[in-house]
Amino acid sequence: MGVVAIWLPHPCGTQVSEMERHIDHLEAIAEMVEQIPTLMCRSTPDTTILWANRAYGSFYGAHPEALVGHRWIDRIASSEQIRVVEALASLTPQHPTLSVKRLSRRHDGVERMVEWTETAIFGPEGDIVEIRTLAYDTSDDLGAAVAAVAAANTDPLTGVSNRRALDEHIQTIAASRPDERHSIIVADLDGFKSINDTYGHAVGDVVLQEFARRLERVTRSTDMVVRMGGDEFVILLTRLSTAEGVDRIATRITRVFDDPVQIDDLALHVTASAGLATGMARDLSGSALQAADELMYEAKRAMRGSLLARLDGRRYVWTSAAAGPPHLGNVVDLARREFDARGDRSACVTSQAPPGVNRALKESAVPKGIPHAGDNPRHGR
Repeated sequence: MGVVAIWLPHPCGTQVSEMERHIDHLEAIAEMVEQIPTLMCRSTPDTTILWANRAYGSFYGAHPEALVGHRWIDRIASSEQIRVVEALASLTPQHPTLSVKRLSRRHDGVERMVEWTETAIFGPEGDIVEIRTLAYDTSDDLGAAVAAVAAANTDPLTGVSNRRALDEHIQTIAASRPDERHSIIVADLDGFKSINDTYGHAVGDVVLQEFARRLERVTRSTDMVVRMGGDEFVILLTRLSTAEGVDRIATRITRVFDDPVQIDDLALHVTASAGLATGMARDLSGSALQAADELMYEAKRAMRGSLLARLDGRRYVWTSAAAGPPHLGNVVDLARREFDARGDRSACVTSQAPPGVNRALKESAVPKGIPHAGDNPRHGR
């Protein structure tokens, strides 16, 4: 007798197909969760981990299942734990999410900047029953942002700060301490155009780079060396505003070119003229910078390779051995004009100046009372 097979549809066949598709969908989502770089975990209200994805385990150098049963708060610096606990306790059904960026130590000991987002799940009684965590390592983004800011504030040729960085720095110190006094120097290479014209811009670039390097070498870590453009530089001397305070650095700055700039077989004897003015933080980018600029041009006219300053209502001149023969008449004239205009003891030349400068001041018709280095040992260094 033959066998007849009869197929009868399952009364719940449609529901089974829908369930299978739903399971497949959930499995696909679960696999996607394991593939994404975002750190994810579920934990109890006391931060004991119930589940973690692959990225979370990879960050801490462990299989996700090995993390289950451990509290994630124990991986946070002890100084931060109290703040995190308090922040979690402050979550409410109306405001269930906490987001914070903090340095987190990876399994290899490297600290990374991670943005953590904790979302509290509340039960019917209004208490937290679960915490769900999403975290994203933002270190690369932060590094790129820091690099972009650094590039925007750095002179590409010399590597020192640029005008934008100076403006931002002055704004910062003026906002916090507007009445604090500082000194600002404007320095400009003498005859730089002739260097470019004679030896080419490549040599001129090396001179600029060397000038910047030498300025950074003789200033303090708290000072700021800035290339404003061309061959003009600015040095911001923080919290220095008296003759005694700036003397040592001014001496060093005027001597940066005591040694020639050596480029292969070419030895270039270079000088720079500078002006120094003081002012409160709120005036540095305005009147103080303008006064320093004017003093720099006076120094160029009077004695190239010198630094001319006004401090405590008096004039001071620092000179370099590389400055060459000074224009003595111009130096004396500067002193005389200051006396005529102010009628006070307002000119001083330090002992760095060539002997002829002090002698010219002493023997000239400059009124008695205008001091020179020999009259004031405090400034004759």
